[in-house]
Amino acid sequence: MHLKSYFLLLVVSLALPPVSAIPAEDSTRVTKGLQALYLFDADSGDVVRDRSDVKPQLDLKIENPSAIQWQDGALVVHSATKIRSTRPANKLIGSVKQSQAITVEAWIKP
Repeated sequence: MHLKSYFLLLVVSLALPPVSAIPAEDSTRVTKGLQALYLFDADSGDVVRDRSDVKPQLDLKIENPSAIQWQDGALVVHSATKIRSTRPANKLIGSVKQSQAITVEAWIKP
């Protein structure tokens, strides 16, 4: 089995209109309605910090730190692991229920 490494930038924002496909280098980050922002840019550790200014922060915990590597401002996942919040995502759940919409932005490099 051959595993590939992926770079993931995840931005969760609510009630936004869809955006047409734009090359990453030509785009600007969505900020209206932003609820969670994960830049995956740490140098070390097993926590992915929520960089949004929406409280409470919803940091993500990397279950198996040996499965990942922080590299050049990115998180490289080499093998199976869970990356998830350690508590319920109440700020996301409430916003999605209220707006009945969600937008997720992800830049993935295969």
